[in-house]
Amino acid sequence: MFYDCNGIYVVDNLLSEQHQDFLEEFIFNKSEIPFYFNSNTNGTKKENNPELICNWRTFDLPQFTHNVINENTYISDWAQEIVEPFLDFFNEFYECDDYDIFRCKINLSTQSPKTRKIIEPHVDSQQKLWSVVYFVNTVPDSYLLLGKQTFNGNVQKKFKVIRRIESKKGRAVFFDSRRFHSAGKCPKNYSRSVINFVIGKYEDL
Repeated sequence: MFYDCNGIYVVDNLLSEQHQDFLEEFIFNKSEIPFYFNSNTNGTKKENNPELICNWRTFDLPQFTHNVINENTYISDWAQEIVEPFLDFFNEFYECDDYDIFRCKINLSTQSPKTRKIIEPHVDSQQKLWSVVYFVNTVPDSYLLLGKQTFNGNVQKKFKVIRRIESKKGRAVFFDSRRFHSAGKCPKNYSRSVINFVIGKYEDL
């Protein structure tokens, strides 16, 4: 399984139009799927948290989450329906089917506050893994912000954006899980959903 620590890959229409429509309908209109309110996404003592960039420009974003996979194990009743459409492309992208899905979750955000600038940048992992962010729906003026900084174990205060990727239905972004990124604000009258994967191999850790 290859790694490209500096690479950022943006893939439009990762899934077929049928699967794109299915996931959007499933997440936004299927009432039985549970979402849990995550009121503090990055824990306490933020100023001492090396996985988070916290300064006067940033704010925490409470969101709703549905966990799908944890440590290669399906933990959602809907995991197969959610994950299976992605596997063929993952096999092609990673050039193998020998990988582990450390995490898959669905994030659902509502309108962001107008104050401050960006949601607190964070990393998905401290280790050599891939992050995948799939946009379930199109949200105007909402971006995934990818930073120059990567996790090095030290608390960081600065966040330099090197890529702004618009939230577009069917689009997926692949990047090193150690790269700081911001979730992107959600404008008024919209809800925003992404499916987030963290993928790698246990033997590479």
